[in-house]
Amino acid sequence: MKSIQALREQKQNLAREARNQLAQKGDRTWTKEDQAIFDKRSDEIEAIDNEIAAVERVMAMEVENDHSDVEQFRRAPENKAEAKGREMFAKLVRFGPSALSTEELQQVRNTMSTGTGSQGGYTVQTDVAKQLIE
Repeated sequence: MKSIQALREQKQNLAREARNQLAQKGDRTWTKEDQAIFDKRSDEIEAIDNEIAAVERVMAMEVENDHSDVEQFRRAPENKAEAKGREMFAKLVRFGPSALSTEELQQVRNTMSTGTGSQGGYTVQTDVAKQLIE
């Protein structure tokens, strides 16, 4: 399967050739050969458009399959604490730690560890890790 970029370049070249053919003929009457060449280019351009659409559909399906786990983060928060947590996390990711108050930073730290290394204190919760990856 060709890349979308390669298909678009091929389409652009065919369109350029068709425009050149139109410019060269000007007002003169076209022969059957000229018309056949132009029609062939037009058909190739249409086939490339269809191939690009098919590749884009396949890519969209792959993205949907590969990122189906992201949907859980698009849902509305279940309670105020969860909403506040999401808000703080979004602020942290977008603007960095300096955007959070001391209290908010402490809450983020508490969310990300138990404080005891042997209990997983140095790991990141699964839902937080997924959001970071996202």
